[in-house]
Amino acid sequence: MIGAAIGFLANIAPPAREPLAVAAVLGTNLGPTVTPFGSLATLLWLTIIRRKGEEVSTLGYMRVGILTAPPVLLAATIALWLVLR
Repeated sequence: MIGAAIGFLANIAPPAREPLAVAAVLGTNLGPTVTPFGSLATLLWLTIIRRKGEEVSTLGYMRVGILTAPPVLLAATIALWLVLR
């Protein structure tokens, strides 16, 4: 996903490029917090902890992600806005 964003950002005017790049990285890194399917690292992490005997269902993982991702996204967006003002 970030690869497509990099191609898009290459055509953006320099003043807007940095905030959009940070926002793109922020969005692509929060995606696997809600669902493990889009991230190989998350799938591997879940496999390893399951082999160690921890019970983490995909639905349980998604429930926690749905609860934590929105406040983290809001906080990161506010921080980004404050830094770029």
